[in-house]
Amino acid sequence: MLKTQLKLLRQKKGLTKKAVAKAIGITERAYIAYEYGERDVSTETLVKLAKYFGVTTDYLLGIETKPNPLDMLDLSDVEKAILQVYISVNSEKRKSMEDFLVELAAGADIQLLKKKLLEPERENDDKYITYTTTLGAEMDRIEAEQEQKAGELANDRAKKNVV
Repeated sequence: MLKTQLKLLRQKKGLTKKAVAKAIGITERAYIAYEYGERDVSTETLVKLAKYFGVTTDYLLGIETKPNPLDMLDLSDVEKAILQVYISVNSEKRKSMEDFLVELAAGADIQLLKKKLLEPERENDDKYITYTTTLGAEMDRIEAEQEQKAGELANDRAKKNVV
């Protein structure tokens, strides 16, 4: 299965065997042997291949039938959760999420955004609950970091005034 997955991924990206080998730090001959199934891949090389192609090792080994496109991106679990919700909701909810992100990017007040996000209008919508819980926890973490930094700055200023 590995040989098939490697060949498909390489061809899909329009790469040569030599380019893949060079990118992951192996010889072209070694890569060719992997793609033809003549040689087993070490765990280290398997991980390098998965990272290079942006797929899981399970996908390369044929355990997972198709790669999760979100795994191809370097995202935190919170970011992945947000995108999963975005993908799974209808266009009206997507528009609300987009409006929220535009507002956030414009530097809107975090408390205002938190209030808008956590409106309890969809109490029975599991995806909405998951989304708001995950996002709410992340916003609480960001707010706590901001408060901690503000406290540290105030302490530093107080120390400078005492001296």
